[in-house]
Amino acid sequence: AHAMAGTAADQLSEPLLAMEPLVPLHAIDIEEEEVLARERHYSILDRSNGVENAAAAAHSNNESFLKAFFRSKGPPQVIFLCMLLALSLGSTVGVVPAVVTDRYARINHGYTDADCSSFSRDEKPESCLLGSADAQNMSAAASFVSNGLTFVTSSLMGSISDQRGRRGI
Repeated sequence: AHAMAGTAADQLSEPLLAMEPLVPLHAIDIEEEEVLARERHYSILDRSNGVENAAAAAHSNNESFLKAFFRSKGPPQVIFLCMLLALSLGSTVGVVPAVVTDRYARINHGYTDADCSSFSRDEKPESCLLGSADAQNMSAAASFVSNGLTFVTSSLMGSISDQRGRRGI
């Protein structure tokens, strides 16, 4: 019976030994690891509430990036507001000095000729130079008031925050 079992096992293993494997065994392990890593990555994305989750949902629903961006909560809105603030400040900072200088020259010093920004620095009339000085003084006063209010109210806001804690809007 023992000899019979040996021959039956040999008969079963002969066709297996004759076949060459189509895929190397180590390649199967690598593919399984890649699939597992991908599944772990997507499960992390599904559990997160951030941009990744919204992007994954948008990709699966063929939804546009902007719709998913505005639908998600938190950081995207903060980034958008910071970019909007930077854009607004950047677009006004270059224009305000010229406009304010001309305005102060006309109101405070009776200037009636061409725009003060049309002159080079050496050719500016006295009224435009005085208007520029007035504009700089008012800018310094506005900064002083703004920084003073920040100094006074920041400690007040800190104490209110300590008492009430963070709450949703």
